[in-house]
Amino acid sequence: MENKLYKAKLNKDPNKVGFVPNYFKKVGVGIILFVIITSLVLHYSKPLTLLPYKETIKQIFRSSFIIGLLLIACARDKFEDEMTGFIRLKALALSFFWAVLYTVIYPIFNFLFNDTQILTAENVVISMLIGYLIMFYLEKKRS
Repeated sequence: MENKLYKAKLNKDPNKVGFVPNYFKKVGVGIILFVIITSLVLHYSKPLTLLPYKETIKQIFRSSFIIGLLLIACARDKFEDEMTGFIRLKALALSFFWAVLYTVIYPIFNFLFNDTQILTAENVVISMLIGYLIMFYLEKKRS
C-alpha cells in the first residue's frame, strides 16, 4: 500500500518533484537586490539609531541573502527535462566538493596570513549556493 502511494506521488508530474515554480527565480533575485541595496544604504548613511542592532541586522541580511539564493537554486526552468536534472545533479556534486574544499582550505589560509576571521556555516552555505548556481548555468550553456 505504501509503495502504491509513493508511486502515485511520483507519477503525477516528474518535473515538479521538489522544485518551486519558475517565477521564484525573480522572487529570489528581488530578495537579493533588496538586501544588497538596503545594506549599501545603511552602510553609507550610518544611522546612529540602528547602531545597537548592527549584528542583528547583519544576521537578518545574511539569512535573507541565503533564502534568495535558495529560491533561485530551487526554481524550475521553463522547460525541465532529464538533461536539466542531470545538470542539476552534476552542479550539486561540484558545489558540495567546493564546500568541502573551502572548509578545509579556509583555516589554512587564515593560519598562513595570521587572519582572525572564523569560518561560519553561513559562509559555507553562501559559497555552496553561489557555486551551485555558477556551475549549473555554465553546464547549461555548454550543453
